[in-house]
Amino acid sequence: MQESGSNREVASPVSGTPLSGRPRLAVESELAASEARFRVAYDEAAVGMIMLDLDGRILEVNRAICEISGYAGVDLVGQPMTVLLAKDHELDVARILSQMADGSTRSYRVERRLVRRDGASIWVRNSATLLSYGGKPAQLFILVEDITEGKKAIETLQYQAAHEEVTGLYNRRHFEELLARAVEPGSGSGGRAALLYLDLDGFKLVNDTMGHAAGDGLLREVGAALAGCMGSQDVLARLGGDEFAVVRPGGGPEDGAALATKMLKAFQQAFQVANHELRIGGSIGVVTSPADGTTAGELLQSADAAMYSAKRQGRNRYATFTTDLRDQATERLAMEIQIRNALAAGEFHAEYQPIQEAKEKRLIRFEAVCRWHNALLGEVSPMQFIPVAEETGIMIELGQFMLRQACTAAAAWARKGTPAGVAVNVSAVEFARPDYVDTVWRAVEESRVNPSLLELELTEGVLGGDIEVCIEKITRLRDLGIRVTLDDFGTGHSSLSYLRRIPVAALKIDRTFVADLQNGPSAVSLVRSIIGIATSFGLRVLADGVETDAQLRVLRFLGCHEVQGFLFGRPEPFEAATQRLRDEQVHLKSSRVADWGAARRSAGALQRQLA
Repeated sequence: MQESGSNREVASPVSGTPLSGRPRLAVESELAASEARFRVAYDEAAVGMIMLDLDGRILEVNRAICEISGYAGVDLVGQPMTVLLAKDHELDVARILSQMADGSTRSYRVERRLVRRDGASIWVRNSATLLSYGGKPAQLFILVEDITEGKKAIETLQYQAAHEEVTGLYNRRHFEELLARAVEPGSGSGGRAALLYLDLDGFKLVNDTMGHAAGDGLLREVGAALAGCMGSQDVLARLGGDEFAVVRPGGGPEDGAALATKMLKAFQQAFQVANHELRIGGSIGVVTSPADGTTAGELLQSADAAMYSAKRQGRNRYATFTTDLRDQATERLAMEIQIRNALAAGEFHAEYQPIQEAKEKRLIRFEAVCRWHNALLGEVSPMQFIPVAEETGIMIELGQFMLRQACTAAAAWARKGTPAGVAVNVSAVEFARPDYVDTVWRAVEESRVNPSLLELELTEGVLGGDIEVCIEKITRLRDLGIRVTLDDFGTGHSSLSYLRRIPVAALKIDRTFVADLQNGPSAVSLVRSIIGIATSFGLRVLADGVETDAQLRVLRFLGCHEVQGFLFGRPEPFEAATQRLRDEQVHLKSSRVADWGAARRSAGALQRQLA
């Protein structure tokens, strides 16, 4: 007689082998408990789980996959797995599932895009395993892990690695990679490409006077305007600062010139930044590969040289590359290095050119001018090093050096009992610094000079930024007792419109107008007009570049107050200027004695007549 069911051995549902000879009821109870634990773990797992039949239809899902997909379980069961997939992944997944169903592939692990019920696309990592029963493929077990946030983080890092933050355009590193690919001989364009290198004209002035937030806003506006000029194959990047670049794969010289013209037209508009209308230009260098270089580095160097050529030709234009430009660029770089070394070695010094009253020829002050003597180069002309210093930003350090020299000289002459004012030129890049007034006052305090002995000469180019900021700075300088003169008056475009608002003490007539005085009545009329305008505003007038007695006579007749030029003396070292002041003092004493003697003799003669 057979034993009751409670004592029968139970075989494994998978292998069919007996389960340890234990009683059936005990084993079934343990299996039920194990299945219940598995069910709880399955349902509560943090990752999505899907059971598929061999045809790829969903048999069962857990709660996590419902949360990931936005579907209820009842909506998914019986549906093909592809209901969850993005369209471009369906065929690939169907192929893999087919391979697993026939046993040729037992597992896979891959990243896919799923489409949620609300239509949102998410990234998941899929792991699939083939389950067999009785040695035959039975079901597919899929694990689904939502990796959208991680994927977004990676994409963000990849974007940041290729783009710069302010404009969202490609950055220098990525642009150089793309440029290198474009000029490879095996590229689709055969190594032909046009490269345009653009540098904004006057951006630093805007950035420094209105602040970095406004500067960034202007860069974004410029970037958007340039992007509107691009063709479908063009690649636009901001290389850093105020520099932009474009590569046109397959482009030649004509393409580069046409694109440069289009870009320059974009600068004819006013850019709206921080409730201001700003107008700014751009200088563009245009080069092509392979004519002007075969590597990204060579092309960028050639384009940079062409861009500086455009600046020297008057800015807001484009220039193409010539071999001479590479030599000039090399010379400019060498000059930059030499200037920096000269500053460190103390090779720069100030010399002082006298400024006199026009009628009495009395010495009233000096203008401090920068001089550079190098052991190898000899005397280097300011015409050589000043433009390079301004282009590279060294002018800020050089300007501060000259300011300290001027203050120190004026203080020393005052202590010697021969006081004289000193004027010093201020470049636009210096004046644009937010802390410029504080820098000037620091030099005044350190030298202990009377601020009334210091004069700052500002060119009209200084007024190219925010005029309100300029007025505020000049007003602060005036209130500190420092005299401000508008230099090179008449050569800019903003003189008359702003003159009534800018609290300057004097105008300095540009030397080119003085040189023309002997060339006809029109030049005389122009200088007369300038002097008349200045006088109507209560300003003194200084004429620069006076070299002949004839020029001096005309300026006196027209009412010019002060004169400066080789007729009265060239720039000279501090010691020679000091001696000039002593001689002037002796001369003034002798004149006063002579005048007193003449007056006394006149008085005696008058008394004799009356007697």
